[in-house]
Amino acid sequence: MEAVTGKSVFRLFRENLYDPLEMNDTVHDWDLGFSCQSTAYDLAKVGQLLLNGGSYGNLQFFSPETLEKILPKDLNEFYPGVNRKWGIGINYQDRNGLISDSVIGHGSATSNIFWVVPEHDLVITQTRRRGSRNFGTNFRKAIGVVKKHLIEN
Repeated sequence: MEAVTGKSVFRLFRENLYDPLEMNDTVHDWDLGFSCQSTAYDLAKVGQLLLNGGSYGNLQFFSPETLEKILPKDLNEFYPGVNRKWGIGINYQDRNGLISDSVIGHGSATSNIFWVVPEHDLVITQTRRRGSRNFGTNFRKAIGVVKKHLIEN
């Protein structure tokens, strides 16, 4: 992208994603893997964009067909013997079946949560600077409450 446009990838993110989505509390400026700082609200906008198949409000970022191409695929199809599904920046996140096997999103070493649950039209986000030793236990409890609500309604 940088070679084609002559702009840094961070400027491209800002101009073509963050600004149009009014992600005013998102900073991403020095490392693709570790420098993005955002809020749950800003991340929820990206989640809604995914739920909408590439659109947000009257803005179209990509087509539903493009979304399908970046979603996790069975790697065994391309690499026999590799029994894993993997996507481009988006992977199945709920490996324990807490809500659904179709939860997509992106994990974080700091225990941030970015889950999109298409079958329930649901986005779950959480941002934090670091996880605590009780994060896993508390996360499962919180997701259990969400699942109970989804089942009851």
